[in-house]
Amino acid sequence: MKRFLKNKKGEKELQMIFGLFVLLIISLVVLMLFLKFTRKSTTSMMSAQGNFFAKSKIDEAKQNCQQLCSAIQEDSSQSAAVSFCSKSMKIDYNGDGQAQSFTKASEGLFITCEDRVPCFVLVPDCGKSWNPDQEAIFTGDYCKGLLKRVRPDLLSKLMYDSPKATCNLPVQGQEGYQANWVLKFGFYNTSEYAPNGTLVTGK
Repeated sequence: MKRFLKNKKGEKELQMIFGLFVLLIISLVVLMLFLKFTRKSTTSMMSAQGNFFAKSKIDEAKQNCQQLCSAIQEDSSQSAAVSFCSKSMKIDYNGDGQAQSFTKASEGLFITCEDRVPCFVLVPDCGKSWNPDQEAIFTGDYCKGLLKRVRPDLLSKLMYDSPKATCNLPVQGQEGYQANWVLKFGFYNTSEYAPNGTLVTGK
């Protein structure tokens, strides 16, 4: 009888240990799932926050350029046009906290490097609203010509060494090259490329 009770007591102890072991495993699984969910939620939240601030910066830059564009109509002076044409913005498009010279981004119809986004790229239809029957006036072509005539010093700050700029923008023969504003409007100095962006023979 005593041996039977002793065996019974041992079985209960084993059952209790086994139960605690199972409970421990379940707790660990729940904890791992919780941590995984929390980490995923935190990452999603940080990504959403980064995108929100990036969009805010883009909207702010566009608003500033739009004000410069509107000032041309109000002022009707060459200096107002120069201010618009020579202004470029640094914009963190991907939300990593920095506007990098080697990071390219899409802006409307154009592709650009984050650290140099001209107002004529951010507001490509500047002047069109004043006369709906005509094309936009203050385009990259117009701005380059204006700055070349009256403020070549400001033009030089917008120029790149090549149409690839500093973030490897696409050039003639590469996908998306038509959207490269540096190539489209000729904001580069090198003689390695012709005005249409093709490589010069023998270079």
